[in-house]
Amino acid sequence: MPELRIPGLVETGKKGAADAGGRRGASGKARILATKASSTQEESTYLRSINITLDNAAPHRIAHFHPTAKSARLLRSWLLNPDQSSSYFVVAPYGTGKSLTAAFFIQAVENLRPSGDVLGRITERFTTVDGELANELSSR
Repeated sequence: MPELRIPGLVETGKKGAADAGGRRGASGKARILATKASSTQEESTYLRSINITLDNAAPHRIAHFHPTAKSARLLRSWLLNPDQSSSYFVVAPYGTGKSLTAAFFIQAVENLRPSGDVLGRITERFTTVDGELANELSSR
């Protein structure tokens, strides 16, 4: 039977075991092991959300951007195919990097001197995701 670890559960491995809120599960197919998360056991890094209007002129606010295949496809369509569409509707769950990708795009298009160092580091990260796009960004 597969094990599933869920923080905050009180009992383990029993059909109908109660969680921390007193709710009971109906399925006993997976063995659930309780783990209590504490600040000493688990360290998480929370990144500040991006406001495109306020943060597009602040290169340090996008320095943590790590490109993904999806962000590369979006940037590729914006940068390498400018004639295909004049507007885009980007839909994705909260925290997936929509605004961060857009803020990076704005800074890449403007290509201002103060953004050069941050843009260079992010462009290097693109080499593992999309080499052609990385070359295009570095030639700007």
